[in-house]
Amino acid sequence: MDLLGRTLRLGFTRAKWEPSGDGFALRQTIPYLSAELNREQTYSGNRYTEINSGYLITDVYKSGDSWIVEGGTLADVATLTLTNGFGSSVTAASGALSSALVESQNRVFSFFTPEPITVQLVTSISSDSAGEISIEKGAVTFYPAAWQLWGLQRDDRISVRYVTELLSGPALNTIPTVDPSNGDVFGVHNLDNFVGEPASGYYGVRGTTYPSIVRTQPPEGDYSKWPAVSIVYGFYSADQNCVWFGSAAGADQYIEYIKRFAPQTWTGARAYGKAIYQ
Repeated sequence: MDLLGRTLRLGFTRAKWEPSGDGFALRQTIPYLSAELNREQTYSGNRYTEINSGYLITDVYKSGDSWIVEGGTLADVATLTLTNGFGSSVTAASGALSSALVESQNRVFSFFTPEPITVQLVTSISSDSAGEISIEKGAVTFYPAAWQLWGLQRDDRISVRYVTELLSGPALNTIPTVDPSNGDVFGVHNLDNFVGEPASGYYGVRGTTYPSIVRTQPPEGDYSKWPAVSIVYGFYSADQNCVWFGSAAGADQYIEYIKRFAPQTWTGARAYGKAIYQ
């Protein structure tokens, strides 16, 4: 790398300095998609659904006299890819955190940020009056999103809910523009937050890599709000519906249901997948 880290106190979330030749390099933590299905949890004695990923349906077809349902979680049917400001990309490992060196060109360090995920999924399942099943498929795009878990209390009743905040991308692209004649020391791509600027003489610098997962606003309503207890980062099909269930068994049971009580149509709902960060 072309930045010597010995004279600057620079820190970044989910990235660490390491020796490299006569200087230092940055190594960034790369997340992975969790293959765990949604599950029921309890909070202060109340049940809620932990957001992981539903069982997404990729195909339904007939084999002999049986209908076969295929699918999996978002981690099963898609790959998480991250790109930087120079156009380089890395693929997340399956089921485990990995890392990648932060690319540097002309004193500009470019962090990796997650790309939206597009996958072909079943968007509708229908049965006719004879119990025969037909499906519709389409490309469904999952966008980065964050959820925050809140406990709400009103009239001695407790409810637990998630508030969703869609994330469009890093708030900051390049800070600052490197101009050696100006005394600029370095530049950075893809940060959510950046405090301190060496050119100003302040050398204690902190950068927050995307996504920073800042706390979302509490839900609206006339409630006394308990503190948020967790934040989840993942992907959300914000503008598109797809067919998903809580498990593979649930999908099979539904196929039997719409055959028996035909005609029926299930057009699905918005879905999500959870990504894991260190």
